[in-house]
Amino acid sequence: MRDSSLEVPLQIKSARENGNYRSAFQIPWRLLLLSFIGVFVLTISGCSEKESALNQVHVQDLRYRLLRGGARIITGKLVNDGEKPVPVVQIDVSLFDGNNRRISSMFVTVLDIEARSNKSFRKVIDSDLPIHGARVRSIIVP
Repeated sequence: MRDSSLEVPLQIKSARENGNYRSAFQIPWRLLLLSFIGVFVLTISGCSEKESALNQVHVQDLRYRLLRGGARIITGKLVNDGEKPVPVVQIDVSLFDGNNRRISSMFVTVLDIEARSNKSFRKVIDSDLPIHGARVRSIIVP
């Protein structure tokens, strides 16, 4: 048998009854609105300039070469189609084996690319892996 004297009636009030219905849902909307404003301001401020510089820089004629003496090099041309000079660009190059599997990567740094011009680059591959090809993985404009 249960002792009915120990039972305590449970009273649950809804948010409307407490008077907190409106304020409980205003905070997330305000926070969401402030988040959207913050993202908008950050996008407009400096991010768009870097993105436009990145979109106007690309690599042409990337080649992997094995020289007569056994040295292996990466050569290519970095093109700046933009209206502003770019002080430094890093090119992330993926290196592939004979089965076209990515086995390594390397960075090539190109300095001082004038506006509406191109600059050739050449970098020795410092690896003993059996490399048979290369491809640009990404271009980084700091």
